[in-house]
This record gives sequence, structure tokens and C-alpha cells, in this order.
Amino acid sequence: MATAKGAGKDNGKDQGVQRGPEGSLLVHKNLYPKEVLFGTAFTFLDRCYVLLDVADPDRIEVRLRPRPNSPWTAQDLAGEFANELVNQALRLHFSRQTEKVRSQIITRAIALAGAGDLEAPEQAPAPGVPDLPPEVARLLAEEDENLDFLDDPLGIAVPWEEKYGKDGKAPTAPAPESGRSEDR
Repeated sequence: MATAKGAGKDNGKDQGVQRGPEGSLLVHKNLYPKEVLFGTAFTFLDRCYVLLDVADPDRIEVRLRPRPNSPWTAQDLAGEFANELVNQALRLHFSRQTEKVRSQIITRAIALAGAGDLEAPEQAPAPGVPDLPPEVARLLAEEDENLDFLDDPLGIAVPWEEKYGKDGKAPTAPAPESGRSEDR
């Protein structure tokens, strides 16, 4: 449950430090594991000051105090903290549920990556050519030998002014014939 506590309380523990409004929650230990609670608290460190304290043997008290000039109220922070607890609990649940599969995937990926390094390729592919059939790779490699990066058969690299003059107007294409005859 999220509640906001009043400002300016001094119970002797703070040694004269004035506290502003605080958001407070009681979190049941059986519902939210310690990993979830600490993960949630960590995500809030940039927004507010977080204090975790033992309320009783079954519950942890979470106190949230907004940082100076914070746009969040104590109630907003307490509500967001409660929502993040649920989010972190689900993440932990799914992480535990898929741990074996993730471990198998990583093990297999590492094993395959290591095995690929030990095997010699049957035929070395042409440099810069992706995995293609050998005859296609050979043709592409021969074609690459005949190409020069300075060749510009389509005139793409020609500056606009050289191609169309100083006024910069592209030549207009002739209008297509409408298909009607004036003689009719």
C-alpha cells in the first residue's frame, strides 16, 4: 500500500535533518523476492532517495523521498514503485523459466563458433564475395578485375553544372503524343 507521510518530522534518528513529504510502501517478502526489491529500488535511484527497512519479519518498508526540484510527488513515486515491483517480478519469473533454454542456445553458439575455426574450408571463396556458388563467385571476381572505380559509364559523377550548364535547368523531355490525330 502506498501512502504519503507528512513533512518536517524529526524523531531523533535524523539528528535535526528536515524531511519533506515521503512515499511509503510495505512490501511482503513472500510476494516479492529480495532480487526484485533491490532491482526496483535501483531503477528509482535517479528519481528519488530510497530507503529499505525491515518493518516486521514478513515485510519490508520502502520509503521514497523525491530529489530536490523533482517533478514527481511522493504519491507518484510510490505508485510507480509498486508498478515496477510487478514488472521486476515478471522479469525474474521469465528469466528463471527460460534459463535452461538460454543456456543451451549460448552453449551451442559457442561450440559451433569454436568448431568452425578448426575446420579448413573446402574451397576458399573469392575475396569480398559472399557465400555464392563457385561459378558465380568466379564470374564476379573476374568482373571485379575489369572494373575501375573511376569508370562512370552512366555519367552519375558529372557535376550538374557540367551536365546542364550554368543556369542549372535540366532539359525538358518532349511531351508524349496523346494518340489523337488532328486529321480526323
